[in-house]
Amino acid sequence: MENGKTGILYVVQNTWITNPETRETPYKIGITQNSVEKRYRGLGLKMPGVFNCKFAYEFDENRYKKVEEIMHSLFDASRINGEWFCLNDKQLYGIKEACLQFGGKLRTEETEEEIEKATGEEDFDTQLANSDKNIQSLFEKINACALSFGNDVSVKRRKFYAAFQKKNIFMQLRVRRNFIILRFLGLKDVESENDSFTRDISCLTNWGTHEVTIKNDKDFEEAKPLIERAYTEN
Repeated sequence: MENGKTGILYVVQNTWITNPETRETPYKIGITQNSVEKRYRGLGLKMPGVFNCKFAYEFDENRYKKVEEIMHSLFDASRINGEWFCLNDKQLYGIKEACLQFGGKLRTEETEEEIEKATGEEDFDTQLANSDKNIQSLFEKINACALSFGNDVSVKRRKFYAAFQKKNIFMQLRVRRNFIILRFLGLKDVESENDSFTRDISCLTNWGTHEVTIKNDKDFEEAKPLIERAYTEN
């Protein structure tokens, strides 16, 4: 990957695109070149909804197009339309493993930041202010819960998320209009009464092992043991 001649293979979702029958949100498997401007055009971001980058890998210019062709062919049976596919976690893990085998270099965080900038995503404070009242209340409860574990906990509001940390970050919090996303670091052997509540993202990103979506007090109560574990295990 010399002389900047590289390309990115990315897997993203958009909350605006949902199968009305199954309520599943498909994934886009696409490629784009390495400048911010070209990524903006390549990602096809001029549509409503919030984009979420699951992962992205950088390849040299002679390889990234071929890798995309292989992925599209491999998951053709799961294709919804064009570059959009309905994929499960096992299939997503397979894409990530294939990217590594083809010599890809993980670029998830960089690509996610560029998506946020390119789409004009509002900063954390603005998103919190514009969220539903119950989401603002849930944020305060989560904040109080984390801070209650000890004086060594601090909360730092980054541009697009809140970071809960001791010496290192143990939880990230992102706000949307009607839900909150919590991402935890370092959790192992996580079990939940609701299998769909706790999502293992260890194979999908370079930060975090598990992720949950908080929409109401019931979700918050179910997430509290995970928040405490993230604190104690980091």
